[in-house]
Amino acid sequence: MGEYILLLLFGGTEVEEHLVRMRLAQTRYSVIRGDVVQKRGLDTMCTLVQPDFNEVYVPSRTAAGFDLVPTSCSIELTWRRPRSDSTHNTIFYVVPQEALDTDLLLGCEDSGEGIPGAYIHIHYGQGRSFG
Repeated sequence: MGEYILLLLFGGTEVEEHLVRMRLAQTRYSVIRGDVVQKRGLDTMCTLVQPDFNEVYVPSRTAAGFDLVPTSCSIELTWRRPRSDSTHNTIFYVVPQEALDTDLLLGCEDSGEGIPGAYIHIHYGQGRSFG
C-alpha cells in the first residue's frame, strides 16, 4: 500500500511535475531509488551531492526490521501532495532499485505527518536502540 506525491522540477519559467509512488517510513532519512532519479531526469535537473555517509537503513523487504543499504549520493527535491499547494524541500539519499518496493520513502521528519524524533533510532555499528 502507498500513496503518491508530486516531485516538482523547476526549469526557467516552467515547472515539471512527476508523480511518484511513496510510503512513509519509520526512519530518519528519506530515500529514493536510483532508477527513478535517472528515468525521471532528476539527475539532469537537480544537483547530485556526495552523501554524508555511505550506507543508510531502510525497512527490510524480506523480514521484520531494517536493512543497511549503500547510498551513492543525495539529491534535494521539492515535492507536494496531490490536491495541496504546500511544498516541501527534502534531501533524499539515492539507493539501489532492489532496496525499495516503491519509488521513494519519506522519513518521519520529512513527511510532515510524524512527530520529529519519532523514528526508530539505529546507531551505525551499534545495533538498534529504540527512541
